[in-house]
Amino acid sequence: MLELAESKGVYDELHCGDIVEYMDGKIDDASVDAVLSADVFIYIGDIGDVLKSCARVLKPGGRLSFTVEALKDGGEVRLLPCGRFGHSSSYIRELAARCGFEVQVERSVDALRHQGGVPVKGGLFVLRKA
Repeated sequence: MLELAESKGVYDELHCGDIVEYMDGKIDDASVDAVLSADVFIYIGDIGDVLKSCARVLKPGGRLSFTVEALKDGGEVRLLPCGRFGHSSSYIRELAARCGFEVQVERSVDALRHQGGVPVKGGLFVLRKA
């Protein structure tokens, strides 16, 4: 994926590694206006440490925008048969509050992507650092 992204010629930098380790090692406190994570948290079960790191690097009022794959039958976080993680809206809201965020946008998305020709349902969230 990084090779494909690099071939586009639109990124200043690309890094491969753990999100939390990268943010904690490379990004200063309260130095970022926005963090965007599209189709990333589906590969991470418990995103608590990621949200804590985002809260640390974001300036007051900064935004964290991300997508998750929806859980259809309850629970907070679960590995789905497709091999990706699903996160519930209640889990995201509770975690956001614990990490000092307010939920500004929460939307159901009928098709995050298509897999095998079938739309994958999910959610879009925009959180604001208090």
